[in-house]
Parts: sequence; structure tokens; C-alpha cells
Amino acid sequence: MDEKPPQDPPVEPPAEAVPEKPRRIPNLHEHRQKREPTLLKHVKAGDLLSRVIEPPRALTTFPFFIEEGARHILFGPTNVGKSMIAIFASIVVARNGYRVLYLPGESDEYEMQDRIRCIINGDGDGDGMRAQIHENLIIGEEGVFPIYDPATREPNPLFVRTIAALKPDLIVVDPYVSFAVGSENDVESARDFTNALNRLCVLNRIAIMLVHHQGRGEGEHMRGSSALDGWPNWTYHLTGNPDPVDMHMVHMAVDCQKHRGKRRQPRMAYEMILSEDETTTYFRVASAEANDAARANQPDDSVAQRGQRRSRQSLVNERRDAICAILSEAGGALSPVAILDALGLNLDDRTLRRDLSTLIETGRIREVTISETNARGAIRNVVGYETR
Repeated sequence: MDEKPPQDPPVEPPAEAVPEKPRRIPNLHEHRQKREPTLLKHVKAGDLLSRVIEPPRALTTFPFFIEEGARHILFGPTNVGKSMIAIFASIVVARNGYRVLYLPGESDEYEMQDRIRCIINGDGDGDGMRAQIHENLIIGEEGVFPIYDPATREPNPLFVRTIAALKPDLIVVDPYVSFAVGSENDVESARDFTNALNRLCVLNRIAIMLVHHQGRGEGEHMRGSSALDGWPNWTYHLTGNPDPVDMHMVHMAVDCQKHRGKRRQPRMAYEMILSEDETTTYFRVASAEANDAARANQPDDSVAQRGQRRSRQSLVNERRDAICAILSEAGGALSPVAILDALGLNLDDRTLRRDLSTLIETGRIREVTISETNARGAIRNVVGYETR
């Protein structure tokens, strides 16, 4: 019987290539939803009281109190030495071994160099001070950049990366207007600004010092939105006057208007002196006699100062009640110019805008659009206000 020749195994047709499934990119929103807690983070009072919580460190108690993770505002009139006092406080903190990031919005390198030299010249231990501040005091480039992105209301990525790289213990923002977004009188913009600082700095126990301008008119109040009034833990007011006899000397004093949980800081006096040949400027703490004299004129915080605050606030409340009464009697919406004429007070536009913003927040009035005829007879739409 003939044997069959061996046959080759059947050749299978090549399998068709299976197309690779596209890789699914996870949705960032879904990812965040999975990690979001189902309950608000909370703690029982008994558990809180049983914890050992370290109090915040005091970065310095001189020239005024600056503590870890706290919010500070230094304000005063124009050209009295706010930046000089802020730089002086930064140098003292740096000399204590803490890192300081100073953000100048209105001072170039020459001005910063001159001011630092003024402080070092007025200190008895100039060499020791230089050795301490060379590494711990960091000066940012002069420029205006927003602390937060107004579109997303999130902190500016440039600001976030700078803080992550330098790891400062204190950040000085000088002045507020150079780093804010929008108008100083806008409550929403001021809140976005302070919220960004809170998320970046306060939660990371970084101290903040905000240098701000004083408002116009009578009283010692900050310029712009009232949202800044309640934000700081510590508020310091600066005043300055030239010496009536020595034209080469300027006297400055810092008052503590608001303090957190500690004894009120006493008034501190400073002197800025120009040398006789007008080539060197010295900045120094005033003598003990000058400080004693300044504190003798300081009002009692528990009686006189609080009484003055209540008096100022009562006048503001009366003015706002008058605005509501005018709008109610008008029976319709009025423009800011018409409101100002009806009030019959010598108010600047900024103060009126602040009063109107507060009344809108409290729900007493609302903003509407009205038609107004100008001097040429043309009709235009303007912002008006009416009672709710």
C-alpha cells in the first residue's frame, strides 16, 4: 500500500488587525467629584479642646506685632513713609531668621536700595544687620500683576509658583492698589483679592502685610471697599509730620487700631533725618523720651478711641438712612448725581459709591438702569438706584 506523502499543515489566513481602543482620558470634573467628601469637615468641641495646638509664632513684636499666618494692614496718608515702615518691619523679621518676600508695586530698584540703606545707616549694628538680611530679605521686581485671575477667581499661577519656590514666612504687598483687579471701591474685587491671599498664605501659615492708602475726608479710615475693614487681624495706622524747627527731620508714629487676642500695641515713634550735607538719610526709632511723649498723647482704646469710632459710624449710618429716605420719597430710581444733590452734603463720589454698595449688600436698595437727559438734550442710559 502506497503511503501518502506528508502534507503541509493548512495555512490559516492572517487575522485581521484589531483596532486599538482609544485611551479614555479621565474627566477632571468626575475625578474631583469622586474625591469630594460627603460631609463638611467638622470637629466636636470636646475633641478640639483635647488637642495640643501650638500657638502661632511671633515673627517680631517690634516695630509692631507680626505673627505667623496672620493678616496685617498698614495704612496712612500719601507720602508719610508707609513703604519705609513696611521695609523696616521686613528687615526686622529677616534679622530674626525668617524669610520675607517684599513685592514693590511703586518702587524701583534704586528706591528700594536707598530705603534699605536709610534703615541700615540708622541702626547701630549696621554690619550685623547686613549679614542677616542678605539671604532672608527677597525683593520682587517692580511691577503690577494681579494676585488672582478675575476670570477663574483663582490665585495667579505666577504668584503660586513664586511662593512654592521661595517658601516665605512673611509676604509684604506694597501697595494694595498695584496688585488688585478692578476698582478699589468694588466689594466683589476686594473679596476675591483677600480670598486668594487666604487660600495661598493664611492656610499655609504665611503672614501677610498689606500696605494701603488712607481715605479722604475726616477720620482715620482706609480707602476703597469696606471689605478690607474686617479682613485683617491687625490694623496699623501711620501718621507723619515734618519737624517745626529742624527741616531735615520728619516724625512718624504708628498706632494699633485693631489687635487679635493680645494686648494692644503701644504707639511707636520714628524719625527720618537728612544729614547736614544732604547726602545721607537716616531712619531710626525715636528716643525713649519721644516715644513716651507720643504714648502720652495716645487715646485710650477702651474709652476715647471706641467712642470716636462709634461717633463716626453713627454719622455714616445716618447718611445711609437719609439716602434710603430720599429714594423712598422720590417714588422711583435716581442717579448718583441726583442723590448727591438731594443730600445737600459735601461728599466726594467715592464715599457715595461706598454707601450705595453697602446699601445694596444689605438689601435696602437695588441698582437699575434709567434714562437721563443731558445738557444737550440727548437721552442716555445711566445707572440708578431705587428702594426695594
